[in-house]
Amino acid sequence: MKKLVCLLAAVILAVCGLCACAPDSAFEKAGITVTLLNGDHYCVIGDNKVEAPDGKAVFKVTLDDGYSVSGATGDKCDFTAVSPTECEVRFNGAHYSCVAQLETQKIYTQFYSLYYFLGAGDPVFQDCTELIAHHYKANTLTERDLLDRGVISEDEERMLAGWQTEDGQFLGLGNRAEVSADGAVYLFAVWKDYSDGGDFTVENGKITSYSGSGEEVVIPRKIGGEEITSIGSNAFENCSAKSFYVPSTVTAIEPEAFKGCASMTDFYLTDNITVISDSSFTECKNFENLHINAVLAPVYVAYNDGKKSDVLNGLSVCKGKKLVIMGGSSVMYGYSGGLMEEIVGDYSVFDLGLMAKISQTIWLDLIEDYLGEGDIYLHAPELNGGAVSAFIGNSCLTNSPVTQFCSQLYYVFESDWGLVQNLKINNYCEFFDTFGGFNDGKKQAIASGQAAKYADYNAYLDDYGSVRSENDDCNRKDYVFGLNGPFRFDEVTDEFLDNAVRLLYEPLSQKGVKLFFTFSTLNLRNLFELYADEDGAYAAAADYTGRVRSHIGEHITILLTQRDSIYDSEYFCDTDYHLGHTKRIEHTRAVAEALKACL
Repeated sequence: MKKLVCLLAAVILAVCGLCACAPDSAFEKAGITVTLLNGDHYCVIGDNKVEAPDGKAVFKVTLDDGYSVSGATGDKCDFTAVSPTECEVRFNGAHYSCVAQLETQKIYTQFYSLYYFLGAGDPVFQDCTELIAHHYKANTLTERDLLDRGVISEDEERMLAGWQTEDGQFLGLGNRAEVSADGAVYLFAVWKDYSDGGDFTVENGKITSYSGSGEEVVIPRKIGGEEITSIGSNAFENCSAKSFYVPSTVTAIEPEAFKGCASMTDFYLTDNITVISDSSFTECKNFENLHINAVLAPVYVAYNDGKKSDVLNGLSVCKGKKLVIMGGSSVMYGYSGGLMEEIVGDYSVFDLGLMAKISQTIWLDLIEDYLGEGDIYLHAPELNGGAVSAFIGNSCLTNSPVTQFCSQLYYVFESDWGLVQNLKINNYCEFFDTFGGFNDGKKQAIASGQAAKYADYNAYLDDYGSVRSENDDCNRKDYVFGLNGPFRFDEVTDEFLDNAVRLLYEPLSQKGVKLFFTFSTLNLRNLFELYADEDGAYAAAADYTGRVRSHIGEHITILLTQRDSIYDSEYFCDTDYHLGHTKRIEHTRAVAEALKACL
């Protein structure tokens, strides 16, 4: 199995090529320090011990040819990300002085070529590169890349809307493509002729009205020599077109710009948008498909969120039987995907635990097409503030079927905006309300030098999507982290459980997916805040287990009990949900063996 992830912290700039390893530095300075020791197949250039008063450190390293970094060992030093194109590695923010050594592995790379066909005949452009093991798919070039390389021009008389693959799949610019066995990807340009400029009314770069007809509206980059930068309120009100294409020059779409476009099904825009809202699309009842072309360089590809993009990509290309573990961040801390795969056998494991407040109905939209007869869905939902989302998802209005979108998913999607095509946009609220702000933040990050490369990857999580660290037990007895507040079993209402059956389990069951449920890992000491003592906590856990069984037990197989997932504080790492290594292995083994016994 393969996968990836990260979050930004200490940075190690690496110099590609041969070098002589620097001797271990002997200097000592006050405050927090991070030390990176020399190791097999890599060496540190310059000082290998640096001060890290803000938890960040900078090193220079180089790797032997044919090797990559797979992780790190060392107390209190969590390795996170790798940028192979920059020969850069990063550590997590250090709270204590620490000493680390990198782990290396023989690189699995697949050399591949993307062939870009802009018209009939031979490809006019070929991009040759290599696919690092941690990525399942290859990113196509962004619009900015294509412009910089002269493949397309800003003066084109039509719009390059994306690419079509040999099997007919549509990919936006910068979206990821599956690489064939021979290492080739053939991409055929999808051109769209601009709509007649005379059908638009433009004032200072803003479209204020449209009088054209037809099933497609393709907005030109320029009208009457004026660059189009925004779309005004009611500009396309009640337009009968089915598809709208917005150029990358547009950075703002005002409220009700597309009000009443009842026939609209597809909308194409770019990540250059910084002002947009849900109200831009009021009364667009058939709007389901959103396509996003990448203009901006990635920033978060090596974050933990970016890793989940790789996990989703892996799930999409997996040809064998699949086992998906769903829940919040307690899942990626509470399970070892590799051990789960080893014990259960015959299944490829995908750990999609990320953030409890991401609605499970959104995750279902993202993965449903990839699961089928005989695959396994293992649900491990959390409590407290994430309880609603862990089972179904917050509605934007009382009794509304529309689910609140969680902006954390943008950090997943930016590695592959093509994932958005799995979502039924009309099912969500607050998607566009937060989209512009995310893009604006990206622009600021890029301006401050934080641009990444699509080839970057994170090693804080392993290739299954699970935390890889082997030294993250906190060893604090009788301790409450307190970040989650006191755990409340009664926050999981009977209504939540019944809705989980209707919205999550029944759709998957109808596809022949095998359904299993287990309980979230919890810090026993946290439970004392509401349930007084150990007896009170275990009694409440038993009651919760009984309620869960009575409401969902006929629809999903329940593994273990809530009490089986309660551990002492010394076995957690940074929150009352996140297990450290010792119990992560033990918990995985218990759940995996119970699951295997049911198969």
